[in-house]
Amino acid sequence: MRLLLPALVAGSLALAACGGKSAEQAVVSDATATAADVVGDTLAIDTTSSEVGWTGRKVTGKHDGTFGSYAGYLIVDTTGVQAVRMTFDTRTISSDTPRLTEHLKSDEFFDVAKYPEAVFESTSIVPIADSVDAATGQQTQFTVTGNLTMHGVTKSVTFPASIRKSPSSVAARAEFAINRKDWGIVYTGKPDDLIRDEVDIRFNVIARPKGAPTPGAAIRAEDAFRDSVKADSAAVTPATTAFVALGSNLGDRLGHLRRAVAALSDVPGVRVVAVSRAVETEALVLPGSPPQPAYLNAVVQVETTLVAPDLLARLHAIEAAAGRVRTERWAARTLDLDLLVYGDAQIEEPGLTVPHPRMTGRRFVLEPLADLAPDLVVHGRTVRDWLDITQAVKQIDPFASDSGPVASGR
Repeated sequence: MRLLLPALVAGSLALAACGGKSAEQAVVSDATATAADVVGDTLAIDTTSSEVGWTGRKVTGKHDGTFGSYAGYLIVDTTGVQAVRMTFDTRTISSDTPRLTEHLKSDEFFDVAKYPEAVFESTSIVPIADSVDAATGQQTQFTVTGNLTMHGVTKSVTFPASIRKSPSSVAARAEFAINRKDWGIVYTGKPDDLIRDEVDIRFNVIARPKGAPTPGAAIRAEDAFRDSVKADSAAVTPATTAFVALGSNLGDRLGHLRRAVAALSDVPGVRVVAVSRAVETEALVLPGSPPQPAYLNAVVQVETTLVAPDLLARLHAIEAAAGRVRTERWAARTLDLDLLVYGDAQIEEPGLTVPHPRMTGRRFVLEPLADLAPDLVVHGRTVRDWLDITQAVKQIDPFASDSGPVASGR
């Protein structure tokens, strides 16, 4: 996976640094039997209000990340939480650099093609003495033990957790460290940048009834999620590789780029594969026009099951959410997103031309694109070749082919 620009995107288990002290080590042992029948109300984990994160450390620093897709439930009675179960789609693991994200998915780490899910299922939840909240009378601190299955290995883990119950929800928090090698994840890193074995895991989950509570609804939802993960891994919808240019020269330029990448990654049917470096370039303005602030530009590589017009519509929606107002051509803008390449498609229709008709003469597009795909052939030459040409002549007639709809971008 290609390098994500260092400050562009801030984004599960596995790495490890001089980057601070690890959380308290969980107790790991052989897997134990789960309780057959746990009685109580079942609350679904609200994934929109929850987060499952991780921190890995190595010699030179640390990396943070999350699981993007998971489901689960808590079983609660009048005395508190009796059981918890969560399933994670390991294919949605992400880190703060795309290259690392892709490495984590490989067979050197999670091997997500072979092991597309990880599961945690509690076996006991025991109150910790002297942890009653004086104001509410609630027991708030617990020792949780459960079986964690990932990478084809199941181990029992025991860790402390804070659990608070309200009339409408349950909030649970935990942070602990595990040794990834206990689950057969043994990649050591480079000789000059060794990875620590310990990985910090963070749970911050909210569980609540989902709509009108019905017996077993949350359990069925989690089962359906597991089934969908397995089905998706068995029959993946063919995806098209596309490249999207990003630019901003108004306001918080870097913030606009960051948020655009995050918004793009949230689009159903789109997966962000890699993000280039950000480059700063002078704004192109029409002759006689006043100068504009410099642009920050980058390129994102995605895999998508959307057709090109739908992907373009999503890009325009992200621009609008960032405050982009389409007025005159070549005007300054908070965010500019252009669809550069969509697989090997040649598209020419109102509002959409792919490959982008002016990309081969623009260094602010070619430089970041060359980070990701220098050998990509566009209009008969590789990106590397086009970049060499533009560097030799400084810029290929930036206002050539200047006709067309505003939707085509700068």
